[in-house]
Formats: sequence, structure tokens, C-alpha cells
Amino acid sequence: MRKDVRGFITNRISYAMFREAFHLVESGVATVADVDRSLRNDVGYWITFAGPFRYMDLMGVPAYKTVMTDLLPELDCTKKVPSLMEKIVNSGAKGVSNRQGFYCYTPSQARRWQELFLKFNYDIRKLAMKYPEDAGDRPSSKRSKPVGSGAARRPRKHRVRGD
Repeated sequence: MRKDVRGFITNRISYAMFREAFHLVESGVATVADVDRSLRNDVGYWITFAGPFRYMDLMGVPAYKTVMTDLLPELDCTKKVPSLMEKIVNSGAKGVSNRQGFYCYTPSQARRWQELFLKFNYDIRKLAMKYPEDAGDRPSSKRSKPVGSGAARRPRKHRVRGD
């Protein structure tokens, strides 16, 4: 990182996404479940493999400029905590820990979601390690070891525009 920034990189990007998710729910565009399903079935498939800039490179950068031109002015820029978040927290909801949040859980469902989340994190980490950040920078050959096999390699420095 080039300099310290309040909230760190991941939190800043995540909270921009959370803000827009709340906006879509509160404005009646989608339900909580709709937003969860949409992100899980899109961003969830690629985010562990490629960050947003690599993803745009893979998909074609000009299309993203076109969409940004039309979409960015419509995205929510509210600086207040969303009213749905206030309502949920003020009701005493804490999420799976007390079985109340954006979803309601039975005791067994809450326990199962916690167990699955922990297992998923280990599984996705193992999968991500098979595709290191520099995987596409390595030459491919039939005789070379597959990505993710053998001893860990020291990552090579990427040539990145904008750095």
C-alpha cells in the first residue's frame, strides 16, 4: 500500500458495496435475498480469482467505461447509516449469534450457517491458493508443475498501470 487510509482498502470497497445493497433494498428494487443471490452468483464466482482491475482486463475494459458513464451518477452516495441497518440493530439483532439479523434462524440453522461459513473459508482459501496472483504471468508448459503444486513460490513483481 502506498499510504495509510482510514478503513483500509478492502473495507472501503466493501462498504461502498454494502451502501449500494442497502439502497437497492430500501428503495424497493430488490429484497435482501435478491441482493445476496445476485452477488453470490456473480461477484462470488470471480472475486477470489481476480480483483476488480484484473477482472475488467479479462472481460474487456471499454465495456466498463461505457457502463460507468451511465451508472455512476445513479449510485447511492448517502453518508448516513442506512435506515434498515438502524432498524435491525435497534431491534437487538446481532446476526447468527442471536439468530436475528437480516434473516431469522432457528438454533440449528444458526449453528449450521456458522459451521458452513468456517468450512467454506478454509475450502475457498485452498482453492485460491491453486491460482496465485501471478498465475497468468508464469509460462505454461506440459513439463512444468501445475499451478499450486509443490513448494510456495515467491511472487514476482507485476507491472501494473497506475502504480
